Amino acid sequence: MRLSGHEINSQLPQKLDMPTGRHLYVVLGTYERIERYERVAFREARSPDDKPLGPALNINHSLLQRFGDEELKWLVRNEAGMQETVKESAMLYIRAERFVRRSICRIDGMDTRSGG
Repeated sequence: MRLSGHEINSQLPQKLDMPTGRHLYVVLGTYERIERYERVAFREARSPDDKPLGPALNINHSLLQRFGDEELKWLVRNEAGMQETVKESAMLYIRAERFVRRSICRIDGMDTRSGG
C-alpha cells in the first residue's frame, strides 16, 4: 500500500500508543522518496502525547557505513551463498544486531558500553 507522508504520520501516534513491546516502523521506497519523507514529512510526525518524534534512523545507510569498501565487496560476492547457520555468525548479521541494540539503548538513555 502506498501512503503519503501525511498518511504515514497520521497513523504513527495510534501505532506508537500500543502499551506493550518495542516498536519498529519502516518506511519503504526509493532512496529519493525516503529522503524526501525524512526531510519534509517526518519532521511533522508526532508521538501519542503530541511531542515531536526523535530523529529518523536510516538502517541501510548506518549499516553500510560500518563496512570498508573491500569488506563490503566480499560480502556482496560471498554472503548470499552461505548456509543459514553460517549467515547467523556472519559479519552483516553481527553488525546489524549490534547496531540495533546500540540504537535502542541510545533511545532509552542506557549506557551502550555494557554491550547490552
